[in-house]
Amino acid sequence: MTVNCVRCHQDKPALEAPPYPGDLGEEIVAKICNDCWNEWLQAEIIVINEFRLNFMEPRANEILVRHLREFLALDQPAPTGE
Repeated sequence: MTVNCVRCHQDKPALEAPPYPGDLGEEIVAKICNDCWNEWLQAEIIVINEFRLNFMEPRANEILVRHLREFLALDQPAPTGE
């Protein structure tokens, strides 16, 4: 299965399963290619270290998800295939 990725604007292989539970995971599968997701996994480590996120604090996950959405361009309109 392929997806027209909102981050790289290319038709590429999609993720095989949602990487997060719920709506966020479904949105990632529908909009993000496997390559861009793997890039996020590397960037995620940097975000966690830079912000010294402690996941015992409720706000830590909110910060991580905000950066995930920005990095993956999830809030951008879907590409039109131009």
